[in-house]
Amino acid sequence: MGEGLVLTHSSYKQAVEERRTTDWSSFALDYEHEFVRDSLILLADCFEWLQRIPEMSIHAVVTDPP
Repeated sequence: MGEGLVLTHSSYKQAVEERRTTDWSSFALDYEHEFVRDSLILLADCFEWLQRIPEMSIHAVVTDPP
């Protein structure tokens, strides 16, 4: 069975605060992008983008293929 993520109340609060203080625009690099609430939406080739961002900077990827 794979590893899971368990957040206690204090670790959840810390994760939320880290997310709030992160400069998400640095993840946009030079791609066309837009912010919607707390989300960053960008138009990019996903494989190219994933190679360019810092290692260990993504916790999850959610997709909705056809």
